[in-house]
Amino acid sequence: MILDFNKIIQTSTIFLFSYSLHAQEINEDFINSLPSSVKQDVLNQVVGNISNNDSNEKSYSAFDTGISVNPLESSEAIKEDFSNLKRFGEDFFKSFPSTFMPINDPSANSEYILDIDDKVFIQVITGDISSEELVVNRDGAIYIPNVGPLNVAGVSLGNANKLINATLQKYFIDINVVVTLSSVRDIQILVAGQVNFPGVYTLGGYSSILHAIGSAGGINSNGSFRDIKVKRNGKTIKSLDLYDLFTRADTSSISSLRSGDAILVSASNKQVRVIGAVNNPAIYEFVEGESAEDIISYAGGASNLSQNGLFFISRHRDKTNNKYTISSKDEEDPIKLLTKDNIFLPYTSFKSDDLSISPDNSFITKPINISGGIKNPGDYYLEQDETLSSLINRAGGYTEDAYPFGGVLLNNEALNLEVEYNARLYSEAIKSLATLATSSSQDVNISNLLPLLEEFKNIKPIGRIQTEFDSFKIELDPAKDMLLSHGDKIFIPFKSNVVHVFGEVLNSGSKSFIAGNTAKDYIDASGGINKSADKSSIIIVHANGDTERINLRRSLFGKADANIFPGSVIYVTRDLESINSIQLLSTFSPIISSLAISLASLNSINRN
Repeated sequence: MILDFNKIIQTSTIFLFSYSLHAQEINEDFINSLPSSVKQDVLNQVVGNISNNDSNEKSYSAFDTGISVNPLESSEAIKEDFSNLKRFGEDFFKSFPSTFMPINDPSANSEYILDIDDKVFIQVITGDISSEELVVNRDGAIYIPNVGPLNVAGVSLGNANKLINATLQKYFIDINVVVTLSSVRDIQILVAGQVNFPGVYTLGGYSSILHAIGSAGGINSNGSFRDIKVKRNGKTIKSLDLYDLFTRADTSSISSLRSGDAILVSASNKQVRVIGAVNNPAIYEFVEGESAEDIISYAGGASNLSQNGLFFISRHRDKTNNKYTISSKDEEDPIKLLTKDNIFLPYTSFKSDDLSISPDNSFITKPINISGGIKNPGDYYLEQDETLSSLINRAGGYTEDAYPFGGVLLNNEALNLEVEYNARLYSEAIKSLATLATSSSQDVNISNLLPLLEEFKNIKPIGRIQTEFDSFKIELDPAKDMLLSHGDKIFIPFKSNVVHVFGEVLNSGSKSFIAGNTAKDYIDASGGINKSADKSSIIIVHANGDTERINLRRSLFGKADANIFPGSVIYVTRDLESINSIQLLSTFSPIISSLAISLASLNSINRN
């Protein structure tokens, strides 16, 4: 059956302009045999071929390969990317308990301020009266039998003890008592402003400003850690700067609250970022009058890897979006801060080049993320000319259950090259199929190719670089120590006793690793190969990225079998011998290899 070309134009939604089209016959049966995800690409290519018939030089349309870029991002995104920096102090309230001490907990210290609904126990040590438990009434007084009211609201527990003793001694001879707190009042506190859940909260009488803010879910992303006010009867009675607590463990301003108090957390719009050779890189809040040196001190000061405390500030100009850099070595007076300043402390080996500062004076600040079997996983800012082994040492080294042999290094440049390479392979395959769609030849069997092509289209490159992770081998041969780049990602898998079998087997999946077993043993354990398999082309991808091809037919050509390690991937390829097109064979062979390597790389990441 033959399709009219006008129908092809409508189906593929491609519009051709200003040149005559040559009549071309399309094999409809062939087109309909293609998977839906591939069919449109072939139709696009056919139209592209036809539209270029009048040109001596063919140009092909760009195809949607279905290959999405990994979150390593493009190289441009590396500049000025502070998305992984946390606000200093943001984790404080995440671990703060949502409930506090029991309401009737009597273990208050002498500084506790008594108020309405507290209960005190007057224990008589010497004297002829009985011990009593008394409540602080609405008028702020306790009523002592045979004595009368005594106002204790607003008085500390220690001073109340003295006051009660002095009062009783006016009425009784040789009287001596000890006053303790037997039950704590409830208080109602309003928490407003930039907290996650503003509202009125009922708390225990011991509660402080921190307890109230913690009950309200903590300070939100717009809130200030440095401008918190406590109001009583409409007047501000205290201002709190939590940096005193965070950096100096100073709790002197963390006082108790009284029922009816209101806490207001202001908004924060004065923030700067501190990175590089500093002990605690983070986003910091500054107050009016503070300098860059002040903020660096909040960040724990320069680390022992810094260049004598030298720092740069990248700053936007007032009326333009251009940036400029201020160096502390060029400034005699402390540098006053502006909102959105970026402070960078260079490492000892720092050179002012485009590794750390780009030509437009933007800091290149994408951290390296290291995860998996590492003692201190997380984000690390790259020291200049830093190597893989250096970063692993900074992260505390490997855990006991780590599997460095399967270590994975992901790199942005490698990702872009892999995406480009896969897109080129896919494009070449589509061109070959488009040629078949308009060819009079009917004897080319492509049924084995189509599932491969569809799977390949949907595979997602990750940009893996094969390198050495064994610390001992690196120590013996330092040339094997990989130089890292900003934005790299490192994953150290945990020890795994499985081998993975994919492709043309009856039961693909993971199998238990057995020392000494060969690829054939694992294939047999997977139910053996199916009718579509190619015994002469079994691809093995080991956990470290090494790849080899074996031939289970044990011919004179190719390796007969391979040693298998934990984490190895065995990929049984599809038999292409039924294809009598040299062009298709040459086009699809690299696709098979690339697919096997991609599956192995993705599996090494996802299995943990």
